[in-house]
Amino acid sequence: MGFVVNKEITTDNNVSLSSFYVRINNYVINKANGNLIIGVGHYTDKESAAQPYIEDGVNFSGNIGFTMSYDDVSDFRFSPVWRYPLTETVTVPIQVRKSEWSHELIEYIDFDEDGNEVVKERREWTEIVTYETENQPRTRINIDVVNDNVYQYAYSKLIDEYMDIFGSVNIINETI
Repeated sequence: MGFVVNKEITTDNNVSLSSFYVRINNYVINKANGNLIIGVGHYTDKESAAQPYIEDGVNFSGNIGFTMSYDDVSDFRFSPVWRYPLTETVTVPIQVRKSEWSHELIEYIDFDEDGNEVVKERREWTEIVTYETENQPRTRINIDVVNDNVYQYAYSKLIDEYMDIFGSVNIINETI
């Protein structure tokens, strides 16, 4: 399962291809930070991406690198790992601490150099703390944004990325 990019490219090894195949090699849902992490592979064609039997070992002969040239773009570097947030923004009431400082003049008795009582004033500062409820945006992890099919969700995100680069007419979606 993957998709074909129907675009003439030249790999970083100077191999020219009229198209190439893209497949998700692995994906991870990180529930701690709410990310879908996708590991991608580029292949010369669909057959070279297939590995029917584990006992046969991994065949890297059809792999192509992540740096390629196409059209007028030279040495474009694709990321082998893509991250997508599985989050949503919600508004929640939050208690916010606010403080103000106030001062008042306090009279006190002191003594002058001769030992006589003298009434003086000093400024005494007091912190006034209040708590208010404010609605603030928060990011909440929501694994349900994958709509019960993480595989299709991952491919739809990845296909969108490649459509932005190569144009939708150059993507042949074989994941449907």
